[in-house]
Amino acid sequence: VILIEQNTRLNIMPPRRKTADKSREEEALAQLHQQQFLAEEAERAALDEKARALQAEHITQDAKRLCTVDITTPFRNLQDALDRLLPFHLFGAMAAEEADLEDVQGRPDVDLLISRNEH
Repeated sequence: VILIEQNTRLNIMPPRRKTADKSREEEALAQLHQQQFLAEEAERAALDEKARALQAEHITQDAKRLCTVDITTPFRNLQDALDRLLPFHLFGAMAAEEADLEDVQGRPDVDLLISRNEH
């Protein structure tokens, strides 16, 4: 038994069924999300490419500085020492395979299936 107060209206509606318009709206929304995802992926790829190009430019600049480093003049100050010694970091870089192996060495829970150069 449902008791209804005098000025209250009982509004019982059957559950709505999905209409063709609703399905089209959901499909359009899904396509919009897909387009946004693809645009974000393209933007990330462009940023990654830009970062790689910038890194390559810095390495090239350091390599050029190594060819013209002054090895006869004493360092004038700390900044001069940094400017003249920092490019030598290129000689300390490991090959990618060696870096990969070093990363997983001594970790029994990790097996190296592929190195950075193989992908």
